[in-house]
Amino acid sequence: MFERPQPLRTDRMIDDVSWDYTPLLENIDYVHTSHSYGVGAPGGLHLVEYRASRAGSFGVHVERDLHQLTWLDGGVLDVFTAGEFHTISPGRAIWIPAGTAHDVACAGPGRLVCLYFRDDDESLDVESPTLVVVDELLRGLVQHLLSGLTQEAGLRARQVLLDALGGRTIDSGRLALPSDPRARAIAEEIAREPAQAISLEVRAHAVGSSARTIRRKFVSETGLTFRQWVHRARVTSSLSLLETERSVTQISALAGYETVTGFITAFRAHFGHTPGQYRARLRAMQSRPPEQRTDDSTTAAERRLDKPRTPSQPDNPRAF
Repeated sequence: MFERPQPLRTDRMIDDVSWDYTPLLENIDYVHTSHSYGVGAPGGLHLVEYRASRAGSFGVHVERDLHQLTWLDGGVLDVFTAGEFHTISPGRAIWIPAGTAHDVACAGPGRLVCLYFRDDDESLDVESPTLVVVDELLRGLVQHLLSGLTQEAGLRARQVLLDALGGRTIDSGRLALPSDPRARAIAEEIAREPAQAISLEVRAHAVGSSARTIRRKFVSETGLTFRQWVHRARVTSSLSLLETERSVTQISALAGYETVTGFITAFRAHFGHTPGQYRARLRAMQSRPPEQRTDDSTTAAERRLDKPRTPSQPDNPRAF
């Protein structure tokens, strides 16, 4: 569920010159391994693989000189920025441009992979966080890079990955937050508790405004009408709930739907499949070890790179 981000941490997790890594131990328990390719070079790459043992977040921070591609293998991820929050479902990753203050929150235990690219790279030409489809090629490339390659092979894989990203961006899962403080307060309250049946008139009065003003702010600052925004907040809030053992009936109520049928219809319209199908796919992915989640994509990526795998490098995140 949506939570207000914590105050901004000015310390960085990754040094953009040496690739030295400093964990921000906030509200999550994890172990990690890392790999670096091209230390000190403009075209380098640093990867960190986290194994989170429970739901939680890393704390709000900013990588001022590094772009970040983040992907939770087999789970739901929430990414918060100053003006938006994104729900990233399985099969999706998010590109976070350099200088974007953000927090990354896992809805449950899982394997989180973060790839860091220097700001002077010829990378994705986007100014705000953008979703990316993780298909067979991208999944295989990430797995290939995590296997511990030579510098030459790692940098070659990095270039293939960057070339592939451009055609795989999508514009879904994003929920813009209004900048007006009164409208923002209402949006955050709805996102935290989507099932609350409180009229807009009552909400607007509570923040010292009118329903008409709030409606105008939502349209001008989010591109959605108030009703559309609430609909999207409710349907995206159900993704993390589907990771629990709650029934679809319980989830539909917690997400603010009056009937299960209405919830299923809205979910299918937004995501292309029913909640039950989504949960079955999610559990199937989570039940397999990471090396079996690639659908032979590592092999496909290696064929694309035309190079064999090499033994893994030692696990020392500060050795690069």
